[in-house]
Amino acid sequence: MEYRTFPDELSRQVEALGDEGGVALVRSTSGTSPNIVEALKAAKEKGLLTIAQELDNKLGMVYPSPNMIFLISAAAAVPLLKR
Repeated sequence: MEYRTFPDELSRQVEALGDEGGVALVRSTSGTSPNIVEALKAAKEKGLLTIAQELDNKLGMVYPSPNMIFLISAAAAVPLLKR
């Protein structure tokens, strides 16, 4: 089964369901997929606090908002601590 997504699929959900002062939780492998980027932009426009986790931990996620908390997976914390 192939999973398909569209660039505005998640952002439309954020626009429809998000209220100012609410929270958006985003988990992504790379953080750079168009649907994730658009969802993050929509969350910023709606005034949502965004909690984001990038699963491959390459720190490529787009940061469009100062209201974003970025979570680092435990597997990625060790290499980051060694820097």
